[in-house]
Amino acid sequence: MKRSFFYPALGLLLGQSIIAQAPANYNADNESFGNQPMLQYAFQQLNSKTAKKFDETNIRGSRFYRRGFLEGSIYSKDGLEGKNLMRYDGYNDEVQIKISPSDTTIVMLTQNKDIYCVLGREKIVYREYFDKDGEAIYGHLFKLAETDDLALFERRIKKYKEGKAATTSFEVPVASRFVLQTELYYLDKKDNKIQFFKPSKKNLVAMFETDDKTKNDKLKKFISSSRLNYKDTKDIVQVLYYYNNL
Repeated sequence: MKRSFFYPALGLLLGQSIIAQAPANYNADNESFGNQPMLQYAFQQLNSKTAKKFDETNIRGSRFYRRGFLEGSIYSKDGLEGKNLMRYDGYNDEVQIKISPSDTTIVMLTQNKDIYCVLGREKIVYREYFDKDGEAIYGHLFKLAETDDLALFERRIKKYKEGKAATTSFEVPVASRFVLQTELYYLDKKDNKIQFFKPSKKNLVAMFETDDKTKNDKLKKFISSSRLNYKDTKDIVQVLYYYNNL
């Protein structure tokens, strides 16, 4: 018997917007959703562009940020909606949900800014953000830290790199692989815009700069004396919390 579950508030919240997003041939097993049709609108069938194209047994690495499923929680504006097994697909930018440990049914959490999940201890949100070229994109971001004024996010991308066969005896073949790439983003709550952050001392000072000269000077001194590794997100988070306590 497949375990059934139902998130009533989530179904009511999404309503017609999710119906519009669901595929016309949506036919998820009703028993998996506890015979609750509204729950089906809270999820989408997987539309992964890799599932039918990649034989992952011959590819190094994984398109998932973590291969296995972890227990996660789903939230809406109304609070906790439910818990289930989840994983993040970094190649397709999807949060996948497994109906139960013994069920092979896997669905995708609807991509909606009013829904987020906590996977393990990490919060994953779906937001509009502006990349390094200034282009507006909708996608998933991992929230690293947050203060009253700022929030720091990380985009975790799995890039597919095509392998290369050796053409001569002097060359070494290169296997196809998935490679993790990360990007930092920050939200200034004054303009409510999530923007790309290129780690550097100059950009770090600019991100936290205020009209308070004394506060700015203390922050600059802290950054200069801490010998920060600007490519290490832990160090960037450290500056964020220091700034918040000034």
